[in-house]
Amino acid sequence: MGNPLPPMRRTLTTSSASILVPFTSQELCQPGGVFHGVNARSGNPLVIDRTLGMNGNGFILGTTGSGKSQAAKNEITQTFLLREQDDLIVIDPEHEFTPLCDRLGGQRIEIGERSSNHINALDIEYSDDSEGDPIRGKSASVLNMVEALIGGADGIDKAQRSLIDRAVTQLYREHHEKPDRPAPTLVDLTERLDGLGEPEAVDAARTLEIYATGSLDAFAHPTNVDTSNRLLVYDVSGLGAELKTFGLMVVLDQVWNRVVRNRALGRRTWLWVDEFHLLFSNPYAAETFLRIYKRARKWGLSPTGITQNIEELLTNPAARLMLANSDFLLLMNQNPTDADALCDLLKLSDEQRGFFTGVQPGQGMAKSGTAFIPFDGRFDTGSLLYQLYTTKFEDQHP
Repeated sequence: MGNPLPPMRRTLTTSSASILVPFTSQELCQPGGVFHGVNARSGNPLVIDRTLGMNGNGFILGTTGSGKSQAAKNEITQTFLLREQDDLIVIDPEHEFTPLCDRLGGQRIEIGERSSNHINALDIEYSDDSEGDPIRGKSASVLNMVEALIGGADGIDKAQRSLIDRAVTQLYREHHEKPDRPAPTLVDLTERLDGLGEPEAVDAARTLEIYATGSLDAFAHPTNVDTSNRLLVYDVSGLGAELKTFGLMVVLDQVWNRVVRNRALGRRTWLWVDEFHLLFSNPYAAETFLRIYKRARKWGLSPTGITQNIEELLTNPAARLMLANSDFLLLMNQNPTDADALCDLLKLSDEQRGFFTGVQPGQGMAKSGTAFIPFDGRFDTGSLLYQLYTTKFEDQHP
């Protein structure tokens, strides 16, 4: 009858009483996963194992200062410690991940016009059969990179495309027959185009010259970096505007080569790309990452894009497709316009919208599979982890 027989009284608020009712709070606690904080409703741990989902693809989205970098570094640290057989790679355009890399004993590879570290844009893995013939697949990637480099907004004409493809394919066929020779470089490509003798090829060679033997030859040398460490941070903050997009594409190509090698060894690869929106400022760069995203699950790759430029992503059809098909999302604080767009794309309710609008830094909503859970991932500001993860100016310059 509901008569209070014990001689005591307790008043419960609606939120407190709802926790006592079964199945009112969605929970997710997967053994061996990453601890992202506590459920903002129940206070229970939120632990997610991305390897159990339909795919490992993910995004961390939020406004500036919402805690994106902290959430990413938290995931990197735990993945590094929990999954000792996996390789972790970070593409860092803003020099934000260096302290974490140093503390975990990783390898930071500084890429830029003035750096002594070099990555050969034409490196190839002949075991990459993801698109059938590895030479044809790599030739298509090189063609995209060259278009991003010298094509401008209008790209290059069909004749030049055909001639560049011919030259690249010839170089790889010759190298495949004599694998003891060094991999071809942009210098070899420029010389081969010049040697074809056709006006369009000679014109392409002249345009490439500054990137092969001129002042912007950062990616025209044989690769000389050590990539044996299981934690790699590609610091591309030193790339100027003219080489930024091309440099990101070259690094992504190197990452894919690592994925190919790891798959043969049975190792999983994790990739975090900060300032992810930079890849969508150029259609060829966007196409490069979309191809990787589509192949990631079968090749043991779990990629994560990190960005505050939500609107820029949502106006790109390829990025919208990736967002809609990602099994893992961390939605930190959003401005109202971006929140509306995300709700429309992900079919979220007004209640779910409230989980990632008007919240504190470190708070938001996590999506894993079909589960949508509000979380609180804030750290004690006096803790060692907070000092390691923070990017606030006041914390770095007390």
